[in-house]
Amino acid sequence: MVQTIVNTQRYETSSDHGVVGESGNVFIGGAMNILYSSVTEVLYDHDSCKFYTNLDYIMAPDSFATTYRYSEGFIRTQHIPTLKVMRDNSNTKPEEAADFNNQIKVWGQTLEMNGNFKKRATFDKNISFDGTTGAEEASTTSRFTET
Repeated sequence: MVQTIVNTQRYETSSDHGVVGESGNVFIGGAMNILYSSVTEVLYDHDSCKFYTNLDYIMAPDSFATTYRYSEGFIRTQHIPTLKVMRDNSNTKPEEAADFNNQIKVWGQTLEMNGNFKKRATFDKNISFDGTTGAEEASTTSRFTET
């Protein structure tokens, strides 16, 4: 499966002087639906002139279910607490509570991973600019996964 993402939108941190430091970090991402299934391949062996079967799996990207743009402050003070309230609601079914718990765990892991990435990051280059210059960069990221 090959996944390519091209970013053509511009993102920036808040211009609010009260939003500084880690709470202003911006998280941008998406959730992708992937269809998958077990399949039985019917193959032909030329040497023995016989058919045989092989159990395998297939995957295919279906669509983007959602995209998000959250600040770290929002994730910590609004999003995760809201997920906890929804999980703890007496009307929440056990399977829904498990889904909320999973999302709480994933967001916690995302925040922790971001902190670890920043600790391990090496200096690349210094760019000096003022707020009126509007610096922009574009990037394309591709990932190939052999299945």
